[in-house]
Amino acid sequence: MCFCEPVSFAAGGVLIVGGAFAGWKAFKINKRYFPVSQMPTLAGLQQFMEGHVWMGLNNSDPPMVWWAAMGFIFFSWLIWPVWVPFSIYFLEPPASRRKLPLLGFASAGLVFGLILFVPHLFHPDWVDVRINRQSLAYEDTMFSII
Repeated sequence: MCFCEPVSFAAGGVLIVGGAFAGWKAFKINKRYFPVSQMPTLAGLQQFMEGHVWMGLNNSDPPMVWWAAMGFIFFSWLIWPVWVPFSIYFLEPPASRRKLPLLGFASAGLVFGLILFVPHLFHPDWVDVRINRQSLAYEDTMFSII
């Protein structure tokens, strides 16, 4: 998303502070909004991971690039597909019929996210991150069941 290391870290810091404030406000007003309020916090953590990817690339540190890239894709492949339906689940009124399908979507996100993510833990060479036109390109091999 960001164009350089300092911008990734700055964006991460702003998002985490905003998420902390949103979480405090949601907890104070209506606890059902708390999971949704934490989306900026999670996005901030993801931005910190991307900042470390930039740092690893700028310092020619392949181990840092790998763990930071794995942290970044952990969010994109696992956290977001699970967290979004999970947090909407809590927004629904307790007697809503839509609650069960939302848990189904969260479960499907978890299963498909694990199918994508776990093989990369055993094949670190599949993760290839490059700088492409002042942004990061995650050129990785994806395991697919299709």
